[in-house]
Amino acid sequence: MQKGNIIYLTLQISIYKITLYRILNILTITLIVGYSFPSFGQREGDLLYKKELVAGVNFHTNGGLVGGGLLRYSKKIGEAHFYQLGLEVSFIKHPKELRYLNSTTNNTFIAYKKNAMFVIRPQVGYEYALFRKADEEGVQIDFILAGGLSLGFLKPYYIEYQYGKTSKMEAYNPAVHTDFNRVLGSGSVLSGLDESKVVPGVHIKPALSFELGQLNGNVTGIETGFLVEYFAQKMEILEPFNGYGTIKNKQLFTSVYLTIYYGLRR
Repeated sequence: MQKGNIIYLTLQISIYKITLYRILNILTITLIVGYSFPSFGQREGDLLYKKELVAGVNFHTNGGLVGGGLLRYSKKIGEAHFYQLGLEVSFIKHPKELRYLNSTTNNTFIAYKKNAMFVIRPQVGYEYALFRKADEEGVQIDFILAGGLSLGFLKPYYIEYQYGKTSKMEAYNPAVHTDFNRVLGSGSVLSGLDESKVVPGVHIKPALSFELGQLNGNVTGIETGFLVEYFAQKMEILEPFNGYGTIKNKQLFTSVYLTIYYGLRR
């Protein structure tokens, strides 16, 4: 693997991923154990609101610094029961991605990356209020079970490669782009978007939601849970290469996630 003026950056990223994974696992287990039994909570107050619309930012163990976003609508169908319609966008990374920095341009790129992957998840769900808050105070705890179709997008990964005195922005090809010292950086998020391949799949997620805010008005909270997702074929993110162990592109994905959200209820 050629290094030259390319600085190895993966240690900090690996530490971040391990730390995030541990935090989300510990938080999820703690919340489930601490709040899954009625004897530990109070069922106070009436759920006066009938509709809720929230948007949030997602963090998960298959993503980077920010894992994606969420938009969700909930409608009351019983005393403590709601149905949900939601839409999630999630960015997925391979656990063996190697990010490098070109010290001349100060731009980074990911070695041997064939495709960037993101997923759009339309979903339906069921929500049940386990613990209701007292009037105008406290925390409401809800159990959520949601799932639906997954649309996995594989977008060719573009890099800027130097040819003599000029450079070109083109899809990464390990047979052509053999010299890392000539990789000046990666393309924009939109580069190659029109060449994306769509792979269908399905997903399901159980979760707990912890809501703060007024019974009628603004709501702020966090949702934490576990997501399982399966696609019709393996999602090719990295090209297999020698010198870094076995590269496996997966068809089945699992992750622990946390979403911070804000919204309105009426």
